[in-house]
Amino acid sequence: MGNVLLVDGGNEVTQRPLHVAVCFLAFDRHHLVRLCLERLLRFLPEGWDLRVWQDGEHETHSGNIVGDAARIQRNLAYYAAKNLAVDHEPGRNRGIALTYWSAERWAFETMQADIGIFIEDDIVVGEQFFPAMASLARIARNDPRVGAFSAYGHSGAHCATQWLLRNWLTPMHHRWGYGITRDYWQRTKQDYEAYLRILEGHDYRDRPDPEIKKWIASLGGNLWLRRITSQDGARTAIMLKLGCFSIMTTPSYAVNIGKRGVHFKPISYLRNRNSMKGRHAFFPWPVNLAPRLSAFSALWLNLRSRWFLYW
Repeated sequence: MGNVLLVDGGNEVTQRPLHVAVCFLAFDRHHLVRLCLERLLRFLPEGWDLRVWQDGEHETHSGNIVGDAARIQRNLAYYAAKNLAVDHEPGRNRGIALTYWSAERWAFETMQADIGIFIEDDIVVGEQFFPAMASLARIARNDPRVGAFSAYGHSGAHCATQWLLRNWLTPMHHRWGYGITRDYWQRTKQDYEAYLRILEGHDYRDRPDPEIKKWIASLGGNLWLRRITSQDGARTAIMLKLGCFSIMTTPSYAVNIGKRGVHFKPISYLRNRNSMKGRHAFFPWPVNLAPRLSAFSALWLNLRSRWFLYW
C-alpha cells in the first residue's frame, strides 16, 4: 500500500505502511465464488492479508437446510487448491451477521490490522478497486468521522459522468465491498454486540424484526433506517449514532452480480441492474484523492448521510 500518513488527535506522528486485512465471505454460489475470488486474488496487493469465511447449510436453531452442501464442498476444495486460509464450521449456518462479526474480530483483534476490507461472494472487483480502497483508507485513517468507505461507485452512471466526477466522494448506499478502520470498529463494538444479543435464539433469516426496529429507533438518526433490520441497516444506524458518515468513489471499480440472496431475487436484480452490474466496463483510471477531507466535503457528506434514502 505504500507509506501513508497516520495522525493522532490531528497531529502527524509517523509514516508507515498500513496493515490491511481482507475478508472474503462466501456461501453456496460456487460459480460466483470462483469468479469473484479469482479476480480478488489477481488484484490483491502484495502484503495484504486474506482469509475466507465459508458459511454452512444448516441453520442453528430451526435446523432448516438453507444451502447446498455439495456446492459448499466444491468451494472448500477450491480454497484448498488455492492454499487459502478458511474459517468454516462444518454444516452450521451462522448467518451473515455473525459471519461478519467473526471476520471483524479476526481482522482487528487477531491480526491487529489498521484496515479491514469485507467483500462478499457476489462482488466482482476491477483492477483499480484496491488502489482506490487504499486512497480511501488513507482518508478514513486520518479522519475519525469516516465510518465506512467503498470504491464500488456508481456503476449505473455513464462513463463520461464518472470521468467528470472522478474525484468526488459520495455516501455509500449498500455495504458492498467496503472497508473500516480498527479505531472505528472499536467504537462500534458495544452497539453491534447489542444487535447480536437481540438475535440470540434466532436464525438470521428468522430474526425478531419488531425488536430490532425498536432498538434501531432508539439510536436516533435516519428515519428511513427504522424499517431495516438487516446487519447492514444496524451498522449504518450505529454509524450515524456516532456522528460518522460513509464515503464512496463516484467512479465504479466493482460490480454486484448476485441475482439471488437472502434479501434479493432475480426480478429485483433486473429492476436494479444499472446500479448493481452497471451499463459499462469498470472505470479504467485511478482516482486522485487528497489524504484529508476538506471542511466543506466533510460537512456535505455528513449531512448527506443523515438524509440519505438507504435501501
